Amino acid sequence: MDLPQDPFQALCQLPQAIQDWHEADIYREQMRMGLAPCYKFFWDSLDDSQRWRLVALLMDSFLPKDLPCPKVTLTKRAAPLKTTALRSQNEGLKNPDLDYIPSQAPSDDETEKVKQIMLTWQNVRLIGMKGSGKTSKARWICQNRLSQGHKIHWINPHLSAHDSQLLKALGVNIVGGGRDYDAIADFCKQWVMGENSKLTESYDRYASEIGAKFQPITFVVDELTNYKELVGEPIEVFIKASIQEFSKINWSTVYVTHNDTLACMACPSGFSDAIRDNLFDLRTEADPLQGNRIPKAIGRFRMPSEHKWTDVKIPVEWQ
Repeated sequence: MDLPQDPFQALCQLPQAIQDWHEADIYREQMRMGLAPCYKFFWDSLDDSQRWRLVALLMDSFLPKDLPCPKVTLTKRAAPLKTTALRSQNEGLKNPDLDYIPSQAPSDDETEKVKQIMLTWQNVRLIGMKGSGKTSKARWICQNRLSQGHKIHWINPHLSAHDSQLLKALGVNIVGGGRDYDAIADFCKQWVMGENSKLTESYDRYASEIGAKFQPITFVVDELTNYKELVGEPIEVFIKASIQEFSKINWSTVYVTHNDTLACMACPSGFSDAIRDNLFDLRTEADPLQGNRIPKAIGRFRMPSEHKWTDVKIPVEWQ
């Protein structure tokens, strides 16, 4: 038989034994593939190509071998999906590619916990594809931190005129608009590099003045993916300083990037453990089924020093 274009409809056309997720004879296979008991959230987390791969894997696993195989158009047979529903039982695993998918819907309490961490943790990282709402969530963080007395510096070479206007109205200092990577490099040098930097001045005060009070400052480093090549050493020094030195003088950072690799974080090799141990991560996704640039209502977060991801609701006010 030919399958429809929609992978979910294709899944529904498979034999009843495959559709019945609670049958004991297929339960273990579901768990191995991350399907049970959280099938809905697992399916929603996949893109169309991954869903077709899942349909093909189900047919291979459950259809009797003497039945004709339904027609599935794939360029090549892909490897099994990298996921597990048993992550909580395998805390010893250190492979960051294994995502944790919880067995129940994320709770409002979990959302509140993530909210409080994002508004108070020293180093926060927002990760996601284009259109997933990273910049709008960073702006939401800034609005809350401004109310707490923070000075905000927003570094972004791709900031739109609309976002620039909104941020300037809030009193945010914008650096690097119009792909001005030289301005970003100069800003990093001014703040963290050399004896005359603001970081050195603040640390001189920290070392000489008992009980010194520092105005809280948050640096938003947005569209970070290209900085390694186009900004170079100044951004590496800035990121290292943010991890190792900012906390003592009440400075914070919010990083916005497309992925959590060292290249996308503009970091040198050997710095991955320091990044993971100090950053609170929120991963967001766009929903292509609802149109361009529509963020999904569920994201994932990862606590500092942990490897597992946990689902969390994304409230409308964060967008």
